[in-house]
Amino acid sequence: AAKAEAAEAEAEPFLAYNEVNLPLSADAVVAVVVRSSRPGHVRTAMGARDLLEHAFPPLSLPVVRVTPGGGAVPVSSAEQQTALLQGAECGAAAVQAALQQTAPGEAAVPAKARAAASGLEARLPVDATGFGLSALERVALHAAVGITHEAVSEALRDLAAVLA
Repeated sequence: AAKAEAAEAEAEPFLAYNEVNLPLSADAVVAVVVRSSRPGHVRTAMGARDLLEHAFPPLSLPVVRVTPGGGAVPVSSAEQQTALLQGAECGAAAVQAALQQTAPGEAAVPAKARAAASGLEARLPVDATGFGLSALERVALHAAVGITHEAVSEALRDLAAVLA
């Protein structure tokens, strides 16, 4: 997944300018903009959207990609799900690597997993509910990039039900 993301990052141009930030009220926010198709960028935009929707409950924001030739295009639910699944794959690999590097009785597994998975990607918790991810995928995604409190609680309840 990481190799595919790196190849995609090299092939796809993204808009290399910054937005102008102005003080606005919550009802003035209409979308969260992402400037590439990189899964890490999409996950970061999803996290920003979920944070805004948590802070301002009436909001329901789309994630929109703006590219030099394509204008503004909504990021589909399928693409968002793919970005989450790729994050879950990275998280599962990082957790497995951390477990292999951890001495018996050592309690630093989460810190090692987070360090291995984080890279330079922003860590904004994503609401992983409603994307059809399994409980294990949601837990792995949480290890890699973080998911919202409600989403991780639901994932752990689902996981406990499966293991019961």
